[in-house]
Amino acid sequence: CELLNADGIEATNAIFKTSLPCEPTLFLEMRGTDSEQMRRDFDTVAELAVAQGCARDQISFANDAAELDDKWEARRGCNLAARRYRGIKGGDRVLTTDVCVPLKNLAKCVAGAEAIAKGVGLKCIICAHIADGNFHCMIPYQIADMPKVHEFGEKLIDQALENEGTVSGEHGVGIGKIAHSCCEH
Repeated sequence: CELLNADGIEATNAIFKTSLPCEPTLFLEMRGTDSEQMRRDFDTVAELAVAQGCARDQISFANDAAELDDKWEARRGCNLAARRYRGIKGGDRVLTTDVCVPLKNLAKCVAGAEAIAKGVGLKCIICAHIADGNFHCMIPYQIADMPKVHEFGEKLIDQALENEGTVSGEHGVGIGKIAHSCCEH
């Protein structure tokens, strides 16, 4: 279960020539040996999504491996897309963040991350392992943007901690998160 936000879809469409609607997009992969059962399971999930406000015409099912691969291209390529989609010669550097919050606070924190980025004047490409509360913001930047990048990172971590989260969902702490880890614990 993966999520790309609208900026993530825009970036991957630009780089990989995919044509997904520029909307927050949830990717679910169901596995099994009974294709009819998988389709019934998909239809159940689709009905739940529609009940939560998802537009029915935005829900699609991959009928074969090639179609599935096309859909997953966007998620697999979000880091590369973040580096290249703004068209800057030589590409962008990318800050990749890693925070994790309880599922009950996830939607609020993802929306908050987008608002923080917008507030400091940065693009925010979100690639998330959404089912476990872990999400990554990929922030394309140039050297001159470093003060904004640092501000974004600090505010994102503060937001995660304020929402019962952790400073690192899966990629470790490193020297950049030591002070935040002390606050967390």
